[in-house]
Amino acid sequence: MTWLVFFLLVGSGEAGKVGSFNFLVPLIAIVTSVLFLGETITSKLVAGLFLIIAGIALVNLKLKFLQKGNK
Repeated sequence: MTWLVFFLLVGSGEAGKVGSFNFLVPLIAIVTSVLFLGETITSKLVAGLFLIIAGIALVNLKLKFLQKGNK
């Protein structure tokens, strides 16, 4: 499912921007395991997910900042 979304996004945007969303694979895997396998969410898991999302946000903000600086 994750790869399908990835290739749809690559088809509609720049591969460099979309590439950072590969880090969402663990998030999607955890949400799927919680929904379908009954896994429990722990505080370490939430902290790790927060770090993943923060990393994606920082990469995308940096790309936008660099693009504005080049213009």
